[in-house]
Amino acid sequence: MIKTGLVSITLRDLSIYDVVDAVQTAKLDGIEWSAGEIHVPEGDMSKASEVRKLCADSGISIPTYGSYYRVGYNDNNLMPFEKVLDSACELGAKTIRVWAGAEGSQDVTQQQRYAVIADMQKISDMAKKENISITVEYHEKTLTDSKMSTLGLIDALSDKNVKFSWQPPVDLNEEQCSDIIASIGNRLGNIHVFNWERNTNGDVLRLPLELATKQWHRYLSLVTRQIPTEDYYALLEFVIDNDKTHFFKDAEILKSLVNSINN
Repeated sequence: MIKTGLVSITLRDLSIYDVVDAVQTAKLDGIEWSAGEIHVPEGDMSKASEVRKLCADSGISIPTYGSYYRVGYNDNNLMPFEKVLDSACELGAKTIRVWAGAEGSQDVTQQQRYAVIADMQKISDMAKKENISITVEYHEKTLTDSKMSTLGLIDALSDKNVKFSWQPPVDLNEEQCSDIIASIGNRLGNIHVFNWERNTNGDVLRLPLELATKQWHRYLSLVTRQIPTEDYYALLEFVIDNDKTHFFKDAEILKSLVNSINN
């Protein structure tokens, strides 16, 4: 079954209270809280505890802690995974979103790829002790920036505690996107939902979700078939101008899509 939600950085200009109020007003199920200085900084136990209570009092779940931990990257000394994990535990999040390195799959060395795989296994083992999974975001300039590189990571990481989320790459069409979803199979995690395109000038434009209902019905239906026995979250991101009015419009479209698939 699909549950609905929001990636909190989408409403980055709002306080944690206003984000919760917006999600509650939109009647969505949960929030992926973003780390960094936006909403729930890594290692800030007081803020994580406050957010957890705020969501619990509002009937909102916390499926994911959206960290920016770069797996296998030396700069992680500036943000050790222990701080990320501590915040996720305090939030009560079910999974921690991470990025697979800091280099694109065409640019990474074999040594860097091995470092990502080793660190991924390490942080998965750490998170597993707290009953938390790891979710690797499908993202450009990481080792999940293409279908083949993502499948290589899946093969290397047999640990089922590591899942792979998906979001639509801007330059791929509906068939290509569907093929990637099908390829990830039962290792799929939560999905980031939005609509965008690149114009003739090369700029990426955010568009109303309403203009992509056909594609998203196909994507979400396919994910549901891939993991039929598990709940997963379809989380809104990249609404136009990070604006609350556009968020409410996209939330209605998302709920309509989800209702048609779940029922």
